[in-house]
Amino acid sequence: MDINRLGKVMRLELVMNKSYLLGLAVAGMAIPVFLQLFGWTVGASTASEATNVAELALAVYFMVCGSLIFSNIRSRQALINNLMLPATNGEKFLSRYVVLTFGGMAAFFLGFVAGDLAQFVLMLIVHSDLAELALTEFCIDANTAELIGVPSGIGSFLIILFVHAGFLLTGSLFRKHPFIFSVLFWQAVSMVFFSAVSFASLFALKMIQDSQYHVVMYPTPMRIAVITLIVAAIVFCFWFAFKRYKRLEVIRNKWFNW
Repeated sequence: MDINRLGKVMRLELVMNKSYLLGLAVAGMAIPVFLQLFGWTVGASTASEATNVAELALAVYFMVCGSLIFSNIRSRQALINNLMLPATNGEKFLSRYVVLTFGGMAAFFLGFVAGDLAQFVLMLIVHSDLAELALTEFCIDANTAELIGVPSGIGSFLIILFVHAGFLLTGSLFRKHPFIFSVLFWQAVSMVFFSAVSFASLFALKMIQDSQYHVVMYPTPMRIAVITLIVAAIVFCFWFAFKRYKRLEVIRNKWFNW
C-alpha cells in the first residue's frame, strides 16, 4: 500500500463527498442552535440536552454508517470513476471507509462546535443568563469515557463495533436501499436469535432441574469466549465487505451484490 497514493485517493473522496459531509456538518450545527433557542423560549438552558442528543447521534451514525459505504456511490458514472482510479482495491476501500465513517463523524462534530459557538454568542446578546456552551458538557463526558453515550469498557466498545461491522456487512449485500434493508435484516435476525436463546435456555433449565445436577459457570472463560467470538465476527464482516467491494459491477440491476 502506497501512503502517498492513499492520501491522494482520500483527498479525492473528500471532494466527491463534500456535499454529504456538509449535510452532516449542518445537522450537527442545528442541534445546539435549535435546542438552545427552544430553551430561550421556556427560560432554561438546554446545553446538557444538546450534548446528549449529539452523543446519541454520533453513536447511531457510527453504528449504521457502514451500510453507506457502497450506496454512497450514487450514479453509474461515479462508480466507473471509482473503479478506474489508479489505486489498489484496498486503498480505494480504505479511503471510502475512512472518509464516510470518521470523516462524517468529524464533520458532524465540527458542525456541532460551530453551532454551539453561534448559539453561545447569540444568547450572550439576547439573554446572557442562559448563555452556556454545550461543548463543556461534551468535554466532561469525554473525560469520563462516555464520548458516545455508553458506559466505558471493552465490552461496550466491542458491541458498538460489532453493530457497525454488521451494518457494513449487510450494506455490502444490498445494492438498493441498503440502510433500510440492513435495519429490517438485523431486526429479523435479532428476533430469531433471542427467541432461539430463550427457548434453548428454558429447555436447558428444565433438563437441569429434572436431572438434579448443579451447573457451575466460570465467568472469566465465558467472557473470553464471548469476546473472541465477537472479535472474529467483526473481522469476518470487514473481510466480507472488502470482498464484495472488489466485485462491484457497473451494470447490475439486481437488488443484491451477489
